[in-house]
Formats: sequence, structure tokens, C-alpha cells
Amino acid sequence: MRSSFASLALSFAVAGAVACGAEDPSSSSSSGGGSSGSSGASSGSSGASGGSSGGSSSGGASSSGGADGGADAASSSSGGDGGLPAYTVETYRGLRLVRSVTVHKNGGEDRVVYVEESKVGALPASGPLPDGARFVMLVNGGGNFVIEKVAGAWQYGILNTSTTPATFPTTAPNASCSGCHNTAAEPGMFTVPSLRRLLKTHKAEEINCPKGPGPTPCDSAVYQ
Repeated sequence: MRSSFASLALSFAVAGAVACGAEDPSSSSSSGGGSSGSSGASSGSSGASGGSSGGSSSGGASSSGGADGGADAASSSSGGDGGLPAYTVETYRGLRLVRSVTVHKNGGEDRVVYVEESKVGALPASGPLPDGARFVMLVNGGGNFVIEKVAGAWQYGILNTSTTPATFPTTAPNASCSGCHNTAAEPGMFTVPSLRRLLKTHKAEEINCPKGPGPTPCDSAVYQ
């Protein structure tokens, strides 16, 4: 995935969205967290969803306005640390999100994974992600998804955008999502490698995935 959804984009990135990614974004079901899929934000790059092969490219996060089309606005977060630039914070339905990665799929679909600004500082650059890690995935083809780690297990659900700020689901994990997500290199979430790089550089990535629109995950090498 390295020629380099931001992150949330917190996923936050959100394949496990294979089942989740096809759900009706207006409903608020499934887990206390989830493969945030979503009303897609297109990333800063005019990105190649078309016939590109896998690969990621690094770049700063930018927002694409529009209802259910991505984050509403972008603003710089307060200070960086260790000489790193500040995270770029985007707002969506009243949530403050840091973009982790945008996955451009063939056919023009973008899946943007975010981590919540309030949680990004607690995420480790290596090792297992802790309970409470939560990501939002916005899909421009429709969908607002959430992925959250609870009691050591990833839960997947749909972000409730009928409130301001948007609220997170509290129902049981979605088994149809976890069945796919558990095939990821780091079981539970496909875009963890992009998250690790975000934490080290404070810059979001963009990935070109040769798969067509929909929840089918990219080949594992694309995410690396």
C-alpha cells in the first residue's frame, strides 16, 4: 500500500467493511464501534480511483466539503510534537477527526479513514491498539461507518448522523464485518499500517486500489 479514510478518517478503515460498507448509512446499527465506512471524503489528491494499481503516497489531509461527501472543513490542530507538524483536523457532523488514509478504488469510490482528534495521542506507534481505539470511515458512494476496539475485540457499526455531533453505535458487534476484517494482516482493521505511519509523520496517506467500488477489500499488499 505504500505509494501513499486521512485518518477520523477517528476506523478511522476503516475490507471488513465488505459487509459493513454496503449497509444503509442512514441506519444506526451494529456495534459500539466499527468499520467506519462512510459518506466518503475525497482526499487532497485528485486521486486515482480509476484503473490504478495498488500503492500509497503520503500527503497532508485535506477536506472535501459537502453533506455526506466527506469532512466539512479542515483546520490545523494545536502544535506538533518532536518536531513533527501538527495533525490536520477536519470536522464532520460536529466531530473533530484526523485523516489517516484515503483508499481510492476503481470506479471513483473513495474510502476515507479517520481517527478522532481526542484519541489520536493515545494510540501507540507499534504493538496492539488499545481498547477505546475508534475510527470513522466515510465512503463517497454512501456510508458512515465506525470501527472500535472494545474488551479486546473490534466492533463495527454505522455512525448516527441524525444528531450533532454525530453519535456512535452501541449495539452488538457485526459478525458479517468481523469475518472479513479478521483476514487483515493485523486482524480487525486493514488500514493499521497507514495509521502507524500517520502517528510517526502526522501526515495522511493515499492508496490506489485496483478493486472496484464496494466493500471488497484490496489485496493485503496494497495496505502495507
